[in-house]
Amino acid sequence: LTGAKIYVFEPMPETFSKLKRNSELNKLDNISLVNIPLSNKIQNLTFFYSPSATGASSSVNISEENDIKK
Repeated sequence: LTGAKIYVFEPMPETFSKLKRNSELNKLDNISLVNIPLSNKIQNLTFFYSPSATGASSSVNISEENDIKK
């Protein structure tokens, strides 16, 4: 969309770093990256992620991999 502004909220530091680097490499100036979680509720959540696939992070352990971290 021409003239659109995109806001990205990403709580996982590893994934956020990759998003930031990718947007810089592609000179995407219409993206605003924010390294925080976003929800419609005030709550504490544990996030599960795989260092080999940080984009697959979730508040539920959806993977059967052994390298899952909290």
